[in-house]
Amino acid sequence: MVVTLEPGAALDDVTAEEWRAPAAADVLAAHLRTRTDEETAAKLLDLPQVADFLERSHQPREAAAFAQLLGRYAAGEVAEHAVGQFSLVSLESQVQEWFEEDDASLQLRDKAFLVALAAFDGGPYALTAELSDLLYRFLQETENPACVPQVPVFGTHVGKRLQRARAERYSADEQTEWGPVTQQKARFRDERASLVLLREVWTGHPSARPALIRWLRRLADDGRPLVRTRAAATVAVLARTDLPSAMALVIEPWGTSKLFRHRLVAVNSLTLAHLIDTPNIPRILDTWCEGGDPRLRWVAVRAYGLIGTERPEQALAALRGAVRRLYADAPDDIDGELARELAEAVELLLLSSASETVLAELRTHLDDDRAVHDLTLGGFVGACRHTENDDQRYGTPLVLGWYARSAAEGGPAAQGVPYLWRAALADPRTTRHALGALREWVLIADRSTAVEWALAALLPALVTTAAEHQRLSHLLRTMPGEDGAPPPLVASRLLTTLPTR
Repeated sequence: MVVTLEPGAALDDVTAEEWRAPAAADVLAAHLRTRTDEETAAKLLDLPQVADFLERSHQPREAAAFAQLLGRYAAGEVAEHAVGQFSLVSLESQVQEWFEEDDASLQLRDKAFLVALAAFDGGPYALTAELSDLLYRFLQETENPACVPQVPVFGTHVGKRLQRARAERYSADEQTEWGPVTQQKARFRDERASLVLLREVWTGHPSARPALIRWLRRLADDGRPLVRTRAAATVAVLARTDLPSAMALVIEPWGTSKLFRHRLVAVNSLTLAHLIDTPNIPRILDTWCEGGDPRLRWVAVRAYGLIGTERPEQALAALRGAVRRLYADAPDDIDGELARELAEAVELLLLSSASETVLAELRTHLDDDRAVHDLTLGGFVGACRHTENDDQRYGTPLVLGWYARSAAEGGPAAQGVPYLWRAALADPRTTRHALGALREWVLIADRSTAVEWALAALLPALVTTAAEHQRLSHLLRTMPGEDGAPPPLVASRLLTTLPTR
């Protein structure tokens, strides 16, 4: 006989033992043996759906229910699809139980922690607990606006809190602006739990939305990058569940905010929402690019730089439309910040996996009009400043490495890169920046033989006129070394690669 008692029960001459649940595999096997013969039970236990179920840390009652379903499956009463879906259905049922009003085992503070853990799944436990208490205060104000929110300072046992949440604590490094730092983290045992939980709270309990929205807005104001990133990821999940509400209540207010960090969180939310297959995100970005709100245009441009590799032609078309609108609105007073963002979006696309398609598009539309011309050359010169490892000053320039590989293989960059270089060096609006980027390449070549050889192959392709020869020869003859040092020796060697006038 097993007698269960409350943890605080008074006992005389009785030793209490902590009960540990049997493994789900043992429970499942035992129940199957009572429902089927040994051979059938063995076949059922070998099903891939069973292996997936047992990896999810299900409770004994769920294992018993699964055994009942498997027995019906063996008898031909249910389809195989129901067997594969049982694990997810069990998780959804558990999440629904957590947020039922008559669940006395979970107080409002516990439910706030579950939501915070879903948003910060795999993050530092102390951070999750801190921000869950913030959500708890907002939920108290929603339930009773007249009361003063109160948060108990002590009394919450970490182990019990995580056990209720079917979560675990572990130690791992967290990347920070000061480098990796070892921290105690918390995560759900079932990696699907966070998505299911956020969906249930957002769509199944609309009364919690005001508190949740206040909480997310506070997270977007937090000074810690991790917190802002998780806020964006959480909103992306909400958008996947209910796009119109997430857009109207959270993303659009962020996108139209005067604060840079709010707009950046909106960018990340839209980008992550697209990556988890939320429909219509490109349509939203197209609309914002063509719209009259400069802040929403800024958000759309930044987002296109991150997701444009999937549809580079459409992304570049949207960027061209945005820059034309920018020049048309104020031809004599162009918004420099938005112009730089547009150019940076072109940079990212040019350095992405869709680089060849992007390069072809840039060449085709280079001379469409002044706005597109400036956008193309600004993005190209910016891309030329990136190296294989941007935190190392003397890494191989990405565009130069791309050109060298293409020249060896006969790829399109062998003609496209020199074409844009000549245009950037000849345009008075980009000449200075282009010469600066080329000067950086020469300094890198002074330290890298591979870069020197690649640059020696490129420079002759940049000379088709006397003016181009004069411009490059003057650069190589007069450029100083780094920090006032004598001219680099590589400059004189590269000078010999230029064709005669």
